This record gives sequence, structure tokens and C-alpha cells, in this order.
Amino acid sequence: ISLNDCLACSGCITSAESILVASQSHQDVYAALASNASSPPDQRKTIVITLSPQSRASFAAKYNLSPLSVHQRLYGFFTKLGCDHVVDASFARDFSLIESAREFVRRYRSVNGNGISGEGIMPMLASACPGWICYAEKTHDYILPNISTTKSPQQIMGSLLKTHFAEKMGLASPASVYHVSVMPCYDKKLEASRADFYNDVYRTRDVDTVITTGEVERMLKEKGVSIHDLPEVPIPDLFTRIITDPNTQQQQLTGTEGSSSGGYLSYIFRYAVRELYAWSVVVKPGRNLDFSEVIFNVGNVETLKFAKAYGFRNIQNLVRKAKPEDASGGSHHFVEVMACPSGCVNGGGQLKPDIFDAQGNVIEGPASKEYVQGAESIYQSVGKVLYMEPEVNASVVHLYRTGWEVWTANGRGICCIRSIMKLQVDASNGLNVKW
Repeated sequence: ISLNDCLACSGCITSAESILVASQSHQDVYAALASNASSPPDQRKTIVITLSPQSRASFAAKYNLSPLSVHQRLYGFFTKLGCDHVVDASFARDFSLIESAREFVRRYRSVNGNGISGEGIMPMLASACPGWICYAEKTHDYILPNISTTKSPQQIMGSLLKTHFAEKMGLASPASVYHVSVMPCYDKKLEASRADFYNDVYRTRDVDTVITTGEVERMLKEKGVSIHDLPEVPIPDLFTRIITDPNTQQQQLTGTEGSSSGGYLSYIFRYAVRELYAWSVVVKPGRNLDFSEVIFNVGNVETLKFAKAYGFRNIQNLVRKAKPEDASGGSHHFVEVMACPSGCVNGGGQLKPDIFDAQGNVIEGPASKEYVQGAESIYQSVGKVLYMEPEVNASVVHLYRTGWEVWTANGRGICCIRSIMKLQVDASNGLNVKW
């Protein structure tokens, strides 16, 4: 794996961090399965695969399938290999969206004098993209307090599986779960390796191994099958956004409003308008996939201004405006920040279209703008078929009632949703790169 696979600038991670990225691969999944096969039953681990919706969309775009069909086929593939469960990252995203929105409202009220003093550092910047976090830590330390403390969906799912799920399943400890995350970019491997997400009591990480969408395709090829060869297997509803139509008995995935990078701008904006001003609004997507703004006015007063900034060119403009010495102060209240142009659906680990070389051989080609937009449309199709807000997800509501988000073990409380991140500022790495 080269740094070009990880970050657009090829310079945001150190050589030590690149080793962490390279140390996680689909071979680790095979090794875990082999270990289980040779171990006594009481020493086997419960292997759980988390499948991201962006990975589903990527497979669907390349192989002309629906996201539901992709999920059903990959569920069958992984369980036949010997994995115990396949869950949906969209489920954990519900928690990330809800907690991010609550955090934003607290910050906004604090800034405007009707909240807890000291919480109001604005603008609030999304924390779900590890490429963006890595860049901010090493180049713009002044921006770090602005970053949301809410964990990404990947890490929330890891916490959920290693605490609540392990306990409910009667497993010996969080380390009894081996958690594999299928994600659209290599930077998610780096996120999983952070010290913030390691439980030193049980000596286990929230996510043991991250594999990219492309690595799953490689696994299929190594097993001598195409995704078209796999049967569609009904999906259990364990930590998965899926319902069964009572009339047709057909399964349907449920989606949320907003971008294919998690929909943070859309959800937090709508939540904030509702909580702060008792209004209900609809956020329509902009035509520019990499930068757009949404504004809420009360009378002639601009009260909320949100933006999304994808790709390092837009990110650099954002951080310049947020410098303490900048008189404009940036003007935004929240920004959905993603390192990849076009967002997560265009992550470095996603599938590329097959093309033919001069000799007629099939090779992997570059992802054109039209190809990426096709994957974006497929991702969005899930929400258009069946839309469900995070706060009305019955399973999410139930888990909140159990209080799972603060898990206690050995007399020690573990916050499963928020991270007091030990942000890794590297003063020696002044990447003042101009894009």
C-alpha cells in the first residue's frame, strides 16, 4: 500500500503510521478464521463483519446490482467462510448522527450565552473522516478544539460489539469478539489503530482489522467466485438498518437523508433548526459534490450557516478562514469535512471500473466523474426507497434506554460514543502544501 492510496497529499502520515495501515489486510481475516477452526470451542472468537453502505454502493455500481442484493450476497459469502455475523455500519451511523447533532446544539447554545460556558467552540467540524483528522493534527493544531468529539460510525460499532453485544452474548470479555470493518478508504485502518480506541484492560481494539472494498473483491477472486455467483441470502436484523415488508415478505434496506459521507450536514442542520427554532426544514443537495452551503435565516438575520468541504483544496480554504487571527472567523457554524473529492463514495479503497487495455485484457481503470456520480446515485437510492430518521430507529431507541453508551466493567466506565481524543499534534511536520 502506498501513501497515494491513503491520502490525496501523500504526506499526512508518518512512516510508522504507514506500517499500521499496511499491517491490516484481508489476510488477517483468513488468519482469524483459521485460528477459530483449530481452537477448542471455548477459545474461539466471535467474528463480526461490519459492512459500510459506501462499500455496498461501490459493488452495486461496478456489478450492476442493488445495494440490498450486494449486502445479501456478501452476508452469505462471509458467513460461509466462517464469520458469525455481518452487521451494517449505517446502524452505528444513527448514533453518530444523533450525538453529533446534540453536541452541536450544546456548542451553539454556549456561544450564544444560554448553554454551559466553555462548550461553545465554533465552527464545529465533523470527525468521521480519519484522513481529515490526520491532516488537521499534523498541520493545523489551532483547529483541533473545533473537531467534534463524537466517534465515527466505524468506532461506535466497534464499541457496541465489544461491550453491549459481547455482554449480551455471554462472551468472556470484549476481546472475545474479533471485529472486521469493510470500509471505502485505507485511512480507516489508521483510525482503528489509534490509541484512543484501545481498551488496555482487555487488550483489545474496537476494530481489530479494517479491509477495503477492493480487498473484499480480492477475497472473492481468491476464492474463485464473482459476486454474481453468490446467492442472495436473507439478512438478520442484528445491528442492521433493514425491515421486512409484511405484505410481500421482501427485505428492504432503510436510508437517511444527506450525503454519501454520512449525511452529517443535512441531519445536524435539520436537528438544530428543530431544537433551536422549532421549525422543520428540508435540505436539498447542492449540485457541487465537493462544496456547498446551507443557510437558515430568521427574518433578515443569518442564524445558521453550514457547509460541506470535500478534498484538500476546499479543506485548506476552510482552515485558513478558521485561523484565530482571521477577522472573518470563518463564518460557518458547522462543516462536514471529508478528505476525498466527492466524499466517501470515492474513497481510495473503493472499486474501480474494469476497462480493456490495448491487447484486449481487462484491467482496472480510473474512476471517472460519471462513474463516481453513478455510485453516489446508487447510495442515495436506499433512502429514496425507504427513509427513516435515526431517532425513530426502534433498535437505536432501545439501546439508548439500556444506557449502553456508558459501559461499566471492572468498576471502570467506558464511553462508547464519545472520544476524548489524544490529538496527535506533530509540530515538526509543517505541511504547508498548496493545492
